[in-house]
Amino acid sequence: MKLLISTLTLLLSTKDAAAKVINWNDYDAFPQQVLKPHNVEPPHLVQNFQKRGQSTMGRITCANENFILSSSNDLKSIEHCHEIVGDLIVTSTFDSPVLDLYNLQTLKGNFVIEDCQSLIRLSAPQLENVQGDFTLSSLTSLVTVELPTISHVNSLTWKVLPILSQADLPKDIIVDKNIIISDTSLSNINDFQSIKDVEIFNVNNNRFLETIKTNVETVRGQLSIHANSRELELEMPYLQNAENLTVRDTRSVWLPNLQRVNTNMEFIENLFADLDLSSLKFVGGTLGIIDNSNLHNLDFNNVTEVQGGLMVTNNINMEKIDCFKSLKLVGGAIYFEGTFTDTDFPYLRLVKGSAFVKTTSNDMNCNKWVRPQNGRSIVRGGKIQCTASKKQNSISLDENGSVTETSERDISIPKVVLSNYASKLTYRNWVATGLSLVAVALLHNFV
Repeated sequence: MKLLISTLTLLLSTKDAAAKVINWNDYDAFPQQVLKPHNVEPPHLVQNFQKRGQSTMGRITCANENFILSSSNDLKSIEHCHEIVGDLIVTSTFDSPVLDLYNLQTLKGNFVIEDCQSLIRLSAPQLENVQGDFTLSSLTSLVTVELPTISHVNSLTWKVLPILSQADLPKDIIVDKNIIISDTSLSNINDFQSIKDVEIFNVNNNRFLETIKTNVETVRGQLSIHANSRELELEMPYLQNAENLTVRDTRSVWLPNLQRVNTNMEFIENLFADLDLSSLKFVGGTLGIIDNSNLHNLDFNNVTEVQGGLMVTNNINMEKIDCFKSLKLVGGAIYFEGTFTDTDFPYLRLVKGSAFVKTTSNDMNCNKWVRPQNGRSIVRGGKIQCTASKKQNSISLDENGSVTETSERDISIPKVVLSNYASKLTYRNWVATGLSLVAVALLHNFV
């Protein structure tokens, strides 16, 4: 009898133990062995286990100062991580053409891939948040970036990605600080529709880029668009404020709500014919409109102050400089050069620097600049020089705008210039010139 009881007790104990093992299956995940990253201490794992039937799945957090991927084998160290606390760095020796971070959802650190010549495709289908900077640099084989769920990064810096042509980003991605996209093969950048303000917005040297559309309202630092495709269309319909603005090499620009630029503002070598900035009121530095060969219709008519210099030069289709009808003050010098026939500044009352006006037109009347009404000029303590109709008129002024000196001279080419030119001709030039003269003489005799 005692033997029977002992046997039953042993069987029951074994059954209970088995039941306890089976009960572990109610859990969704088990601790995983995490392999040591290359040259990095093993990451600290924080594992959360959720019972089946609940809406959240098991989540693994990997924490370390750096996770360095120097080869494809190093991916094993993070393949089960849903969240990484620390920087994720892919080095130049990474040897796989594909980097697939299929489980990663959150990166609490920087994401940096630099000088990796083998990488062709980057994919992180579940990545939503990069709390640090997202940097792709000098990746000469990279063609595709797939980040369909990413909603936030601190800064985005993509540079020297010469064959990158596909970037899958959601349009509502938020970038806190900087957006820098340089030297890619992207054809459009339309992915920043929910951003209100950034520190830097710089898009340059993207030779196939045809459109930039963004809803950014404020650029606290540099806004620079240059050296992209000459067919580029720039649309920033909600932009109101920028610290510094440079637009170069574009086909069209639409900034209908821009009101204030705190420092310099430049439009250089663009192909647009019209530039409407009728909402702009203030420029805190120099305003330059330079070498825009098709420009003829310009509207800055609500600008009241330009606190730096004002430059309008070599816009060969601009017939008149009459697009600053509300301008009252220029804090620096004025420099106008081109083929224009007239200038008109009905409310301009003070120029704190000098004024240089030069045109090839014979219709320009310099008297409005060099013969101030009531004997006092709007230019204070500087010089006015106006060149037109082969004449150069100059006046010097004191701090009150009173004329202290005047001069006028002919600007036709003097003989001394021709003499200097002749002295610089080489022997070959002289021979060519002589042969030309002989040919003309012979032709004249035959005729």
